[in-house]
Amino acid sequence: MIILLPPVSATGGSGTLHFGGNITYSNACAIVVGAPGTITPNADSTKLSSKNAGGQQGVADIYSIRRYRISVSSPDFFTNAPSGGNDTTTFTTTFSGESLYRGRDFAERPGDNSVRLRRGYSITRVYVDLEAERPDSFPSGDYTAVTIVRCE
Repeated sequence: MIILLPPVSATGGSGTLHFGGNITYSNACAIVVGAPGTITPNADSTKLSSKNAGGQQGVADIYSIRRYRISVSSPDFFTNAPSGGNDTTTFTTTFSGESLYRGRDFAERPGDNSVRLRRGYSITRVYVDLEAERPDSFPSGDYTAVTIVRCE
């Protein structure tokens, strides 16, 4: 027996996926970015840094009710760079902080050298610096990098 079926045309479809999450009382650390940082070149353009003339630190306020550890990750690459801008580039972050309310004051330290926040409610303002270095000059163009402030 042979059955003939009429031709079927394929049509596109769409659907909606909903995502949900839950933040419980134990997840009591909030990071609020106050100002993005700015990196500028040194005289021979081998270093882009927020510490160079015209550069600016990134600023974030950390609200916490527990003794979390805070740290700042260095990027692995520029998220935006001209061709060759990421070649042979190394990144370094440092950060310091001051208490706004029962927080913790601390001097500049490497980004991966964490600081423990105070027990109980606190607000700590964190100042983040970023440096990108390479042996030869960076190509001309715009550069963007992302550092991650962690509260764990």
